[in-house]
Amino acid sequence: MEIRLDGKVSVVSGIGSGIGRGIALKFLQAGASVVGADRHEDRLNSIIEEAKRMGIDTSKLVTMMGDVSNYEFAGSLIGSATKRFASLDILVNNVGGSAPYSNKSFTELGETAWRDTINENLITVLNCSKLVLPQMISQRMGKIVNISSITGMGDSADGGDLYSVYAATKAGVIAFTKALARELAQYRINVNCVSPGIVRTRFFEKVSKDVIEGYLKKIPWGRVGEPDDIANMVLFLASKEADYITGENVAISGGLVMH
Repeated sequence: MEIRLDGKVSVVSGIGSGIGRGIALKFLQAGASVVGADRHEDRLNSIIEEAKRMGIDTSKLVTMMGDVSNYEFAGSLIGSATKRFASLDILVNNVGGSAPYSNKSFTELGETAWRDTINENLITVLNCSKLVLPQMISQRMGKIVNISSITGMGDSADGGDLYSVYAATKAGVIAFTKALARELAQYRINVNCVSPGIVRTRFFEKVSKDVIEGYLKKIPWGRVGEPDDIANMVLFLASKEADYITGENVAISGGLVMH
């Protein structure tokens, strides 16, 4: 089954690298328009060049540099989508990260560290979700897909013993997904969540070889995830084929959550 998003307009945060880039390119290949944000201009330029190499029509890709934890910038991003394409069908709250590999206990973390983590992992989701709702409610249709983490499921199989604040924010994303899905079902807006395990991103590249080998011993599938593994599920949840799915959290970890 080929999943298509022809004519759909999407907003994707954090498209510069890793999972966000994979999602944006997958959406473009499926026929959707993508309005994407990242804090790094060089990464935005890079995804445009990659899309060209893939033969993708880059007139359907609009990029903006900025931080969606800033409510005003998030509003500009959402406004750009509706202004450029006159509709907004899909939101992917992908931005996240901050502290998974800091190797600091909660007692060692300062207030700045945990506020930065909350802003990056949770406030970004709240901002963009709030701002797309007037459009989605008025058209009585929309798909919101949030990216969390298996750490937010209370699973420490990924070695997350020092992830206290990170885990709290990612658990918040899952809980928010479920509550918002119930609230918005009356408007036929689907809200779902994807929780990746260990994925080969720029954060993963900073992990030592010994730590990686430790992860691999715990993953039944025998390899780490790739951005496309996550993007494929997000594509499905953003499509018409997933119209009857809402309030769900899907773990994609190669079986790591079973460890």
